Amino acid sequence: MNIYVTYCIIAVILVAAELVYFRIADKFNIIDKPNERSSHSTIVLRGGGIVFSPSMIVWATLMVVQGKGIAEYLPFLCGLLLVAGVSFWDDVHSLPDSVRLVVQFVATGLMFWSIVLATGGLAGMP
Repeated sequence: MNIYVTYCIIAVILVAAELVYFRIADKFNIIDKPNERSSHSTIVLRGGGIVFSPSMIVWATLMVVQGKGIAEYLPFLCGLLLVAGVSFWDDVHSLPDSVRLVVQFVATGLMFWSIVLATGGLAGMP
């Protein structure tokens, strides 16, 4: 199958998943009501970025099925899932800034660890 057709199919599936999430968010009242300082004037659905993390899980699964190694990407994927989970939970129920900050620092550390694994180490760096 042509790679562009595959990408188009994936894009359509992700847009459909986003639309399904919007219905769920509307049903469970996951919204942001604007106040006088807001940059928007209408009610906005929150948490739509959660669809990105399952797409990364599907990508990792497809890579494993195809026989390609993803070991160097695992720390990055774990950090991504941490940030996505905490961000979504913060959209549903407000979290303290300290919790979000700690998770973002841990995720950044995991990202750098993944870069070191993918490049074969820090050889040649001062």
